[in-house]
Amino acid sequence: MFTVPQAHGGRDCKIAVTQDVLDALRAAMPMSRKESMRWVSDEFANKAGIIYEEIGCPDLTPKTGWAVFSQMEEILAEELQVDAIL
Repeated sequence: MFTVPQAHGGRDCKIAVTQDVLDALRAAMPMSRKESMRWVSDEFANKAGIIYEEIGCPDLTPKTGWAVFSQMEEILAEELQVDAIL
């Protein structure tokens, strides 16, 4: 979707940026690229990976993403309630 938005009904709105600008921005960041692109804790990422495998690793597409998320969220919510009780 991000690399070819037109293939998914979107529009390409990218702005060309030269490598020297990217290098300067990355050098100014106070953390690694990996850390800056992390959206969840390692613990949550591991739990989500386990749940994704439990539901059979379905294909993730723009059309299936919400259904996959909903399946995973239901399992995660159940597990968190059990963990909170323990």
